[in-house]
Amino acid sequence: MTVRLVKCNSLDLNLFQFDYDLTFAVFFLNADKTVYARYGTRTGHDADKDVALEGLAATMNEVLKIHAAYPKNKSSLAGKQPKKSKYKVPEDLPKLRRFKSKLDYKGAVAKSCIHCHQVRDAQRFEYRKTGKQMPDKLLFPYPKSETVGLKFDKKSKTTLAAVLDGSPAHDAKLRRGDGVVSLGDTTVASEADVHWILHQLDNQKRIKIVVDRDGEQISTTLNLPAGWRKQADITWRPTSWELRRMATGGLSLKPISQADRKRLGIADDKMALRAVHVGRYGDHARAMRAGIRKGDIIIAFDGKTNLLTENMINEYAVQQKKPGQRVEIKYLRGKRERTASIRLQ
Repeated sequence: MTVRLVKCNSLDLNLFQFDYDLTFAVFFLNADKTVYARYGTRTGHDADKDVALEGLAATMNEVLKIHAAYPKNKSSLAGKQPKKSKYKVPEDLPKLRRFKSKLDYKGAVAKSCIHCHQVRDAQRFEYRKTGKQMPDKLLFPYPKSETVGLKFDKKSKTTLAAVLDGSPAHDAKLRRGDGVVSLGDTTVASEADVHWILHQLDNQKRIKIVVDRDGEQISTTLNLPAGWRKQADITWRPTSWELRRMATGGLSLKPISQADRKRLGIADDKMALRAVHVGRYGDHARAMRAGIRKGDIIIAFDGKTNLLTENMINEYAVQQKKPGQRVEIKYLRGKRERTASIRLQ
């Protein structure tokens, strides 16, 4: 049986756990709700570069093999199973309680729909209100495979198209053409399975990986360096807009060019982030109301000049600072230095 879900209203959060920033996600389930596999991956703004019909078909064929061996292989699927959720459905989350379980098809359909990304927005919003440091898993969810050096061929099940130099996968002597069989003792049938397993890791410093190389299964270990999860760029994620509201009052930031650094005399190890978007409405407009404009170059945030990316600023703001605290932002307009002050949310 195939079921298509086009909304998150009344979604079973104890079962359908996935990367909520995706535009397309597939679950393969047994009738007893055991998850055989997930499919659907996104590592940037262009979702099409990460998925393909050929890859989906390859995963589906693998799922048929998993199903044929079930339940004898149930232990090898344990790492794919969802975790107990604090809330049963999205409408139970405090920020989403205004929504109903069904869409208003006779009225405002879009406004009555809970979009996937709003689930994570609501989870972060709730955690932020506690005043506690936001955990890495919530801030940097579903780290892409490239974070550990694995680049998959999207037209295959789990075949490596490349192994990135200097990465944990490179150090583990993995090769282009290897097919990932399992990660951390869990059978994988897609890149999405890999992302799920990586997401579940907490403070582990290593994880076992088994690959098929020319018909021979080879077992090795990925040694994970400190901060590996934070290497993932999350600015493409729709949920980053809520982080921007919390951290910078609605700024989207990009590093300036080397030519502009040279022209302005800014060293490579100093912050220089251009405001490519400045929010104009509601709480997303706090930076604008403080005087910052599109095109301004941020050179210091709360006295810090070593936060070289938008990721690093957002991380600092929601892990080191609390809602309600004020931060000073120094920026250049032309060559003139200015200062703005915003209250974090």
